[in-house]
Amino acid sequence: MKLERIVLENFRQYCGQQRLSFAKDKKRNVTVIHGVNGAGKTSLFLAINWCLYGRNVENIKVVDNVGKLVSKDAISRAQPGDKVQTSVTIAFLHNGHRYTVKRVLTGHKLPNGTLEMEPDEFVMNRTGIDGQAQKVNNPLGTMNAILPVNAREYFLFDGEKIDNFAKPEAAAEVKKAIQLILKLEILERAKYHLGKSADEYRRELKRTSGGELRDLIEQDEKLRTEKEKTLRRKAELTEEKEAARRQINDIEQKLRDSQNAKALQEQRDLLERELKQRRSELAETVKTLRETATTAYVILAKPAVAKAL
Repeated sequence: MKLERIVLENFRQYCGQQRLSFAKDKKRNVTVIHGVNGAGKTSLFLAINWCLYGRNVENIKVVDNVGKLVSKDAISRAQPGDKVQTSVTIAFLHNGHRYTVKRVLTGHKLPNGTLEMEPDEFVMNRTGIDGQAQKVNNPLGTMNAILPVNAREYFLFDGEKIDNFAKPEAAAEVKKAIQLILKLEILERAKYHLGKSADEYRRELKRTSGGELRDLIEQDEKLRTEKEKTLRRKAELTEEKEAARRQINDIEQKLRDSQNAKALQEQRDLLERELKQRRSELAETVKTLRETATTAYVILAKPAVAKAL
């Protein structure tokens, strides 16, 4: 899935229609959005999420208050009874097809200045390699198949989440994300159900068989039980190993901090000694100046005293 462009109309700070094309060059394929606080960077991020998934998808909240998505300028310009519409359109490429999705939110301005909102509308068009465009009958399901909503946060996230992904304790979360994107959970479920079916078959075989075959089945059950215990113990040891590794990392960081603190303390002690020495030198200098000044006063005063006598 590669984003090509986004068009916003009366969406939060973006009054009227605003268009942004994303970089698509093979070498220069990064688009940087830069601006001061309040310029609309977060609104652009919110627009992408809202357009693709709406307010709530599968009990996952994407947007808190849809009424706050409408441009305040557009609302203020409208008269009571007027229709105020906000929309976000996104074009992207996926598996050789070009998709255009659009989500529209319509409100009617009331005499008190607020909006009475209608349910939003979501449409999707797909253009194939032959250039023929067609409307997708199940846009929500198609969008969720392209990028599942529960995997959305691993692709559409703010910069702070990058730090979270880099932490060792995020390994399980990253693993889960990979499984979601590659749809490996389907294989996991299939493996689970096949295992259940195999267990049922073995129980039925044990019930209807006897002699050597029954002994072999019982031996197989014991080995499987031991294997499960070993796998559980392996998982426990792996978790303990990861916990120990995290603890070692914390200790090493504390040691580094301690070493840095020790170096800073040594530097501080050195500066304290130098300061003490400078103060001592300053005191000696002041003492010398006072003695010199006193001697000078006596020398200067001698002619005046002699003249007075």
